[in-house]
Amino acid sequence: GDAYVQLVRDFTQVQAQPHTVFAIEFFAGWCGHCQAFAPVWKAAAAGACAARPALTFGAVDCVADYVLCREMGVSGFPSVRVFTAGAPPTGEELATCGHGCESAVEVLDD
Repeated sequence: GDAYVQLVRDFTQVQAQPHTVFAIEFFAGWCGHCQAFAPVWKAAAAGACAARPALTFGAVDCVADYVLCREMGVSGFPSVRVFTAGAPPTGEELATCGHGCESAVEVLDD
């Protein structure tokens, strides 16, 4: 667990808050890219906490929640998607971040 990143088990909490933007990382524990990205994701969440209170960071463990990730159409790890009131139910994927973001600033800027 992490103080700034919520573990998401279903998307009812995401859909119930229309004025909040959720940035969700879909990961698998065995994935080396995910392991390298985890501290970057946590740092981005910590940095955004005060600066952007309407932005909530979350993570979905696709090993534990395989069915949820399949329903969301997640095909690679890590995947980062943004969920807003106007976004499709499966969110909007961040195109440039997956394996390339090396700092919290890059995650937030993407």
